[in-house]
Amino acid sequence: MFKSPKEPPFNPLYPPNTGGILKLEDNSGIQNSAFFHRFPKLVVLALAAIILAVFCVAVFSTSPASAQQQVWYFSNIDSGEDDFNGNTVYVMYKGDNNNETANYVIIPDEDFRIWIADQAVQADEIVFDPSEQCYWDVGIGLSGQDNNVDWFVGGWDPDTNSFYDETSDGDGDNNKLTLQQGHYLSMALLDSDTNSWDVNVRVTWTRYPPYVGTYLAWTCDDPPYPVPDVGAWIMFASGGIVIGFIIWRFARKDRLRRFLLN
Repeated sequence: MFKSPKEPPFNPLYPPNTGGILKLEDNSGIQNSAFFHRFPKLVVLALAAIILAVFCVAVFSTSPASAQQQVWYFSNIDSGEDDFNGNTVYVMYKGDNNNETANYVIIPDEDFRIWIADQAVQADEIVFDPSEQCYWDVGIGLSGQDNNVDWFVGGWDPDTNSFYDETSDGDGDNNKLTLQQGHYLSMALLDSDTNSWDVNVRVTWTRYPPYVGTYLAWTCDDPPYPVPDVGAWIMFASGGIVIGFIIWRFARKDRLRRFLLN
């Protein structure tokens, strides 16, 4: 009776039915994708973070801090606010010098008047930190015999109807001006002499000097007032939404894994 030879013991290096020949499979693709299979969400999040980081750098590096100054032009428009003496607080408009309805705002002898920005701070806070490149620039148009005024840049608190400057804004730094959300950038003009004349502050802008109005300028576009750079933030948010949607669609139908592996 014919007997088949006894099969050799199983050897993992020589699988059965291979004729004793070692077969090596190309597992490089599997090995390279092993990390993705084990941590798919981590890989996806890392890729998204890298893309967003590159996007942020590209967007926020396109506008240098001192590229363009911010200017507020004085007007005789009533802001609806009153100071602690019951005097009208006027509006200064950012980037617009065509809002006046009269030529002058009169400051009585040894008195003061306050102007506030046309928009309140809409971020948590805005900090103006003077430097060699960034500082306050003021132009005051005066008419009449009294040309002596002192100016003070600060903030306006609508809750207490009060003006404050960098020494009383509560940030502990007497050089920086910190404005809280809901407050207004502000400027006060004071008739600083002891004569009996009023001060006429010109708020009308005409084509020919010396008929110029009054303005307050910050020589940099950073920090942007009254909100952070809206355009950049919109682009950033839109990019994040688009990337998130793409990841969600791919991950939902298992397309992202096949795309990355192929």
